[in-house]
Amino acid sequence: MILANMEIAEGNGNWEEKWIALSGERHEVLEVRKLFGNDLFSMTIKHVFLGTPTFRYYSEILKDNVHRREKSTGDLWLDYYMGFIKNLKDTEALLKEYEKMLEKVYNVTLPEDLEMIRDMLRIGIKRLRGEVNFSDFVEFGNRYARLWLSERKKENLEVVIVKIYGAAGRADLRIF
Repeated sequence: MILANMEIAEGNGNWEEKWIALSGERHEVLEVRKLFGNDLFSMTIKHVFLGTPTFRYYSEILKDNVHRREKSTGDLWLDYYMGFIKNLKDTEALLKEYEKMLEKVYNVTLPEDLEMIRDMLRIGIKRLRGEVNFSDFVEFGNRYARLWLSERKKENLEVVIVKIYGAAGRADLRIF
């Protein structure tokens, strides 16, 4: 991120090749990183994956209550949240975008962190289709815990694991 910001600040914007040279990553992996960093995905995936109250509220309760605010208000945060709400309300469009993303990243060999995000995408698609189940989250939770513990101490892992297994329980009871 520092490299990208430096390149953009200098006006070149040619950070990708420097990133590849610095990290040793393949170009296709960089493209996956950029795809996972796009606003549509980064703003919504956590809510869709976990089936948060925010996701359920906008996708179920307010689904048909569409506010058409296509133009910028000039307020960064208001525009951000209005875009977020619009994306969560239109689950059919979100599903199509997620499916396109999965198709692009499906056969790419990824490092473990990006592989886990790809799994979040796959589970998010299953949620949007109404096909998510308990075992999806158990497998994911185990992988998440292994990755967490390989990178840091166990502190706060329980906070995330409770959210993942809570989503698993709601999926099992079909109350998501």
